[in-house]
Amino acid sequence: MEKAKERLRQFAAKVLPKKERLTKERLIILSLMAVFGIAGIVALVNILSLQHEYTVAEKEYDELRTLAPESVVPADDGATQMADATNDGFTDADNMGLEGEYLEEEYLPEHNPDYIGWIRIDGTRIDYPVVQGTDNEKYLNTTFGGRRNVSGAIFMDYRLTERFEAPSTILYGHNMKNGSMFAGLHRFLDESFVAADPRIEIIFPDGTTRIYTVIAAKITDIHDRAYTMLGQDEQAIYDYTLSLDADRATGQMLLLSTCTDYNNDDERMLVVAAPGK
Repeated sequence: MEKAKERLRQFAAKVLPKKERLTKERLIILSLMAVFGIAGIVALVNILSLQHEYTVAEKEYDELRTLAPESVVPADDGATQMADATNDGFTDADNMGLEGEYLEEEYLPEHNPDYIGWIRIDGTRIDYPVVQGTDNEKYLNTTFGGRRNVSGAIFMDYRLTERFEAPSTILYGHNMKNGSMFAGLHRFLDESFVAADPRIEIIFPDGTTRIYTVIAAKITDIHDRAYTMLGQDEQAIYDYTLSLDADRATGQMLLLSTCTDYNNDDERMLVVAAPGK
């Protein structure tokens, strides 16, 4: 009898630690599963929330496009006419200041008093109102209509009192993953796209339109000299564009800036354009 009890004690001593180890392993596995499960749920919620914000912003801008100014082209007699489907509506360098045709465009400033014009770029989804706030922060996450949204708006640097008449004008916009806002600027890195000679059209609230031709596009960073050119005179702008080895130098330039796809906070996609064809 005593021998049997001793054997039972020895058996229990061998078995119980193993059970404890198994219990600990199970607890670790269950804990890891719970952590990864929660992380997955959070990630899914974030993705759905982001998709919702994309949808809300796109719906707003689609509605605004029904109020947007139409492209215009000069008729043979010098009068203004609407652009048709086979003509992108571009004026030449000698025809800036044409009167535009509007679809209730006068209501855009009523929607937002910060409205200063409309930007449209060939071959891209860029077709948005342009605003200028009192700082460069508000429209990073506020839409034209005033909604808090990651898409933000296309906006001009708040320091530009001369706006589009300044020797150096800069517009900012997000590089959204769904291809909206200024994501289309990256197309200017494609030689075949550039070869099609896409133009930038700016239409002002008074109905005048100005066409810009892209003379350079590059991946750069926030320390690029271009970002220091605000307030410089035309000679300084000319010297800068000459240094770019661009198609041509200009004393007045339009800069379009957005982030890149490379997860580098300092990196930027920069497009440099000059007025005229």
